Amino acid sequence: MKQILTALVVLFFIENIKAQSFHSELTENLSNDYVTIKIWDSKKGSKYQEDQAQKDAISILLYSGLATNNEAQAVKPLLGSEPEIEKFKLIEKEFFSKKGSYSRFTKSNTLGDALPTTIGNSDLKVYHVKISRAELRKYLEEQKILNTLNNGF
Repeated sequence: MKQILTALVVLFFIENIKAQSFHSELTENLSNDYVTIKIWDSKKGSKYQEDQAQKDAISILLYSGLATNNEAQAVKPLLGSEPEIEKFKLIEKEFFSKKGSYSRFTKSNTLGDALPTTIGNSDLKVYHVKISRAELRKYLEEQKILNTLNNGF
């Protein structure tokens, strides 16, 4: 029974990794106000759309954060606890809808073949997505998903 449970957990993680085909690289972290992310999708290639890149970039910022690299310091996820994640899940579909609020917090442009050198596949469409981290945080506070930074002072 224990082996079956372990196998199911491993299968779950493998399927989640396969489902996430987009990749990102932090390119700029300007204090806590703005974050710029280089993002591409290895499965969609040149069919990767700008609006999806913006949604993916915000999802990364919300749920997983970004690792440090030579160009920028690490960025912690905005949703740092299970209760915050659960609250956001209640508005997530509307937030990321075609006319959703997500687009208020992003600006992006296509980079052409500006892929990281470790990838080197020129058939991929790469975007630079700039996210207003401060404004996104303010929005999440207004939606009662995050506590205000001065809460308790």
